[in-house]
Amino acid sequence: MTSSVQEETAPMRGRAALHACVEWLRSGPVSTVFAVLVLAGWDFQRSAVAETPAGDESGILVRLLPSGSVSPCYFAAVVVLVLAVGIWAERRLGSLRYAIIGVVGHTASIVLVTLVSRALAHTPVEWFRVFAETPSSSVGAWLFATGVAAAGLTEGVMRRRVILLVGVYLAVMVTCAGEARDFEHLVAVGIGLAAGRVIGGPIPKRRVGSRLEAREFIVTGIVAIIAASVISMRAEYFIGPLASVRYLFEASITPEQIEAVCASGTEAACQRAEAFSRSTSLGSIIRLAMPWLVQLSFLPGLRRGRQAAAIGTVLLQAYILLRSAIAAATISGLYRYWDESGAVLGLDPAVGPGLQLFVPIIIPLLVIAVVVWKWKLFPVRPVAGWYRRLTLFVFSGVVLGAVVAVAAGLLLRSHLGETPTVGRLVWDYIIHIVPGLRLLSPVGPLTADDAFGRFALDIGTLVPWAVIVVVALRAVTRGVVESSDQTAVPYRDILRRVGAGTLGWMTTWKDNSVWISGSGRAGIAFRGRDGAALTVTDPAASPEELSDVMDEFSRWAVRQGLVPIFYSVHDAAADVARSWGWSCVPVATETVVDLGQVEFKGKAFQDVRTAVNRAKKEGVEAEWMTWESAPLAIRDQIEAISQHWAEQKPLPEMGFTLGGVAELDDPEVRLLVAVDEDRTVHGVTSWMPVYEDGEVIGLTLDFMRRRDGGFRPVMEFLIARAIISAQDEGLRVLSLSGAPLVTEADEPGMIHSVLAALSARLEPVYGFNSLYAFKHKFQPRTETMWLAVPEVADLARAARAVSHAYLPNLSVRDTVRLGSELLRSSKD
Repeated sequence: MTSSVQEETAPMRGRAALHACVEWLRSGPVSTVFAVLVLAGWDFQRSAVAETPAGDESGILVRLLPSGSVSPCYFAAVVVLVLAVGIWAERRLGSLRYAIIGVVGHTASIVLVTLVSRALAHTPVEWFRVFAETPSSSVGAWLFATGVAAAGLTEGVMRRRVILLVGVYLAVMVTCAGEARDFEHLVAVGIGLAAGRVIGGPIPKRRVGSRLEAREFIVTGIVAIIAASVISMRAEYFIGPLASVRYLFEASITPEQIEAVCASGTEAACQRAEAFSRSTSLGSIIRLAMPWLVQLSFLPGLRRGRQAAAIGTVLLQAYILLRSAIAAATISGLYRYWDESGAVLGLDPAVGPGLQLFVPIIIPLLVIAVVVWKWKLFPVRPVAGWYRRLTLFVFSGVVLGAVVAVAAGLLLRSHLGETPTVGRLVWDYIIHIVPGLRLLSPVGPLTADDAFGRFALDIGTLVPWAVIVVVALRAVTRGVVESSDQTAVPYRDILRRVGAGTLGWMTTWKDNSVWISGSGRAGIAFRGRDGAALTVTDPAASPEELSDVMDEFSRWAVRQGLVPIFYSVHDAAADVARSWGWSCVPVATETVVDLGQVEFKGKAFQDVRTAVNRAKKEGVEAEWMTWESAPLAIRDQIEAISQHWAEQKPLPEMGFTLGGVAELDDPEVRLLVAVDEDRTVHGVTSWMPVYEDGEVIGLTLDFMRRRDGGFRPVMEFLIARAIISAQDEGLRVLSLSGAPLVTEADEPGMIHSVLAALSARLEPVYGFNSLYAFKHKFQPRTETMWLAVPEVADLARAARAVSHAYLPNLSVRDTVRLGSELLRSSKD
C-alpha cells in the first residue's frame, strides 16, 4: 500500500515542480526572452567578437551577450542567473521598467568605461594601458543595474543586505581584479541605485538611529579591504590597485641564490638579498598577515561601538601604514637600483609595481580618517583600568616573544648562517617587530640555511601578535552592560507607581540591569549580553509615555553598541514596535483570569471542583504566607521538593522569566502552600504582585512545585483557592503567566513555523504545551507575548541572547543530556 502511494506521489511532485517553473518563467517575459537571446547568440559571439576589448566601441551592442570564449559551465551559469536574478528583479520592477533599466544601465556603463579607458590608454601608467585591453562585461552590468534597482523596492533589511553584499563584492573586484568589466558593474550599480531611489522613494532611516547602520558600513568596508588584500596575495592575473600586495609575497629566495648574489655582486646587493629572503619566508608572510587577523578581531567591537576597538583600529592602521611605506620604499629600491643580482633573485624590472605600490599606503590612511571622522559612533568605554591591563598584556607578549625567539634560535642554531648569541637573537627579534629599524640597524639580520633556520628566526615574532589577537577578542566580545547612569530613582518605586503589566515584578529579580528614562518616571529591566539589550518584559511606563520610553531606551542601547530587543512584551509595546517598521514574532501566550464574578460552575470546571472537594476530604488546606514568615520546616520541604523536581529534568533549572526558590525570598511575593494535618507540604505556588497607579491590582503565578506521591490534583486546588482569595480581596486580575513557544497568534511565515517545530521538539523536555493545556482548566482569556527586533536579521542575535538568558551556565554535559533526551523522544 505504501509503495503504491509513493509511486503515485512522485509524478504528482514532478508535475507540480514543472508547473512552478513554467509559472516562474511566465512572470518574467523580458528575462525569458533575454535568456533565449543569450542561447541564440552564443555561437555568433564566438565567431564574431570573441573578446571585444574595452577600447573598441563597435562591440557595445553585441556585448549584451556573453563573450564567445566561454566554457559551457560559465554559459549555463549566465543563463541561470538571467532566469533567477533577472526574473526576481522583473517581478518587482515590472517588465517595462526592468527592460528600460537593464538596457540603459548596461549600455551606459559600457560607453562610460570605454571612453575613460581610451583616454587613459595614452598615459605612461602601465596599469591604465593594461586596463584598456581587458575584456568588457557581458550580462553582468544588466543584472547589477536591475537587481540593485529591484532591491530598492524591498523592505529595509533586504535592501541594506543586498547593497552591502554588492558593495563588498565590487570593492574586492575593483581593487583587486581592476578590469573594465568590474568598473562597468560599478557604474551599473550606481544607475540601479538611482533608479531604485526614483521608483521607490528615499530610503527610510532605522528607528533606532543610524549609528548601528553607519558602524555596519565601516565594518563592511574594512572586511572588503582585508578580503581584497588576501585575494590579491596570490592572484597573479589581477591588475587592480591592491594587486600590488603580491609583490610583498611572491619571491622565494633560496640560500644558494643568496650565496650567488653575495659572490658575484656588491656588499649592498648581498645585504638586500639577505633581507629579501627573510621577508619572503613563510614566517614572514604570516607575520605580515597577522595585523589583518588583529583587525578582524576588532570588528565585533567596532560594530558594538566599543571605543577600545576604535582606538585599536587607528593604532593598527597606523602601524600598517608605516610598514607599507617602508615596504614600498624598499621594493622600489630593488627595482630602481638594479644590478646583476636582480637576475639571480628572479626579479624582472619590466613588471615592476610602479604607482600601484603606493595604494596600500593610501588604504590605511582612509581607514584612519573614517574612524576618526566618525568617532562619535564609538562611545562605549571599557571598564576602569582596562587600558592599563592591555598595556601590561602586550608588553608581556613582547617579552614572551623574545624568550621564544632566543630559545628557538639556540635550539636550532646549527640551521643558522652564523652561531648566534643571546644578545644577537634578541636584537634580531627587535629589528623584525619594529618597522624600519632593520634599515637603520648597523648590524644586519641573521640568516638561515634552510626552512628550520627561518622557522627559528620567525617564530618569536608571531607571539606578540597572537597575544594581541586574544586580548582584542576578549575586550570586544566579553563584558555585560551595567545599569544606566540614572539609577538614583529606585526602580521598584517606578514599578509600583506605573506598573509594567502582569509580568512586571519579575524585572526586579537579580542579574537584571536597569535603565531609567531621562525623566525618571519610567524604567526598563534588561540583560546586556551577546551584543543585545534584551528586555525582561514590558517597560515600566505609563501608556502615554510608552512609545517615547521605548524609543529613548532603543537609542541608548545603540549608543552602548547593543541591539535593542523587546522580549515577552504585550500587544501595546508590540504595536509601538510595528509602527516603527520593526519585526515582531509571537513567542509565548499568557493566560489571564479576570476576577469579579468567577464561579467554578458548569462542566468546564469539573476538574477544578473535583480537586477542591478531594482536598477537603483528605484534609489538605491552602495557607498564605511569605518566605520570611514561613516556618523553617515548611521552607525545608519546599527546597527539597524543588530540588527533587529539578533533578528529574535533563537540563538545569531555567531562569530569566522563570523563577526558582531564590525568587521566593521577597516580602512582596506571596506563597500559597498546600499542607495536610501533619504539616506535610504537598505543593506550593508563588504569586507576584501586579501594580498599577501605586496599588496592587492583581497577582501573577510564577513558582509551581508538587510533591511526588502526594495529593495529585494539588495545583488545580491551589490555583482555585488563589482565584477565590484574590477575588475576595477585591483584586481585578490573576495571571497564570506565559507558556513559552506556545502561541495562538495567526502569524504565517517561516519564522512562526520554526518556532512551532521547536516547541514540539522541546515538549518532552519542558512540557510547555502541556502546561498551557493545564492552565486552560480555569477558562482564562489569552494574550500573545511578542519578541520585537529592529529587523529580521536581528532574530538570530535575539535567539542567542534569549537562550543564554534562560540557561546562562549550560555545560557540555547538559547539552549532551538534552540531545539524548530529544533523540529518545523523537524515536518514541
